[in-house]
Amino acid sequence: MNFADETVIQHGYVVRDLEASLGYWVDTMRTGPFYVVDNALDGMTYRGQPTSVRWTTALGYRGSMLIEIIRQNDDSPSIYREHLDARGPGFHHFMLKTSDFDATLSRFERAGCPPAFGRMGSGEERFMYVDTVKPLGCFIELYDMMPGTLDLFRRIQSSHETWDGKDPIRPFSSLYGG
Repeated sequence: MNFADETVIQHGYVVRDLEASLGYWVDTMRTGPFYVVDNALDGMTYRGQPTSVRWTTALGYRGSMLIEIIRQNDDSPSIYREHLDARGPGFHHFMLKTSDFDATLSRFERAGCPPAFGRMGSGEERFMYVDTVKPLGCFIELYDMMPGTLDLFRRIQSSHETWDGKDPIRPFSSLYGG
């Protein structure tokens, strides 16, 4: 494997107040536009146990970096809730783009960084946050990059590159003409 294949492509933040956070990112950081979607996925696990979490994600670019803002919408066990309870809102994770999801996940496990939260079912888009809080102070998200995911990220980045500052918060469906 070429080490350059693994690239940090996203910084993730957990917040309690999504609207206030997005306002700061748009007005002060000049990040956006943000595309917002509510999530509730089947087959999720938190530290090896099944969980059912509802959360809202806002995705937008700042330059070449994808910024993810996450607000958990329920009290289900998750690493988002864990972080908010222990440290409050703020930087939570970065995402690694990897060409071999399984090998990368195994490497982190061997290094003592276990899977903490995600979805690993077959036939689904897999993702897993590994617990790298002790060595790094944050989680690392591994995402099994499917062609559709990469296309989605390209669409969001393209909208950032041509963004005039108008309409900074958009529904996720608008990426697909909805």
